[in-house]
Amino acid sequence: MPDWACLHCGDVNLVGQSRCGNCGRQSDSVMVPSSSIVRHCPYDGGELMASGLCLRRGGFPLGQRCGFVCPLCRGSLDWSGGCDRCHGTTTGRREDWAFPGDRYDCYDDFGKPIGDGVHWVKTDGPRQACSVQENKAHALRITQMLGRFGARP
Repeated sequence: MPDWACLHCGDVNLVGQSRCGNCGRQSDSVMVPSSSIVRHCPYDGGELMASGLCLRRGGFPLGQRCGFVCPLCRGSLDWSGGCDRCHGTTTGRREDWAFPGDRYDCYDDFGKPIGDGVHWVKTDGPRQACSVQENKAHALRITQMLGRFGARP
């Protein structure tokens, strides 16, 4: 059975450990072979952990597939933390949708968020999606705002 790597700090831990020996976190781990080949980040040359985490920038290189899985259905998550398989709910109802994973955004080499950043960096934890009531209220607000542009004095 393989060891596991903490996706927060990159430390490789033994199979029997329930918490990371380096940072103490329990969740967000993936199984990795203990004899991993050293890889390097294509953007800054930093060493990549088996999980794909760049040790130099503390993020995941752009172009890398999100390696996290949904805690509910074990389907693949995207970098927004969303699951396209179960939508973060066991009920299947739209009003119960959530983002079961952490949100990652791209940042450039200077730590600024940009559309074509080079590293995925965690920016938010698991969160609820907008409720049906919130969605309707926001849609009404947008409609009201747009209606002002069409009105004549």
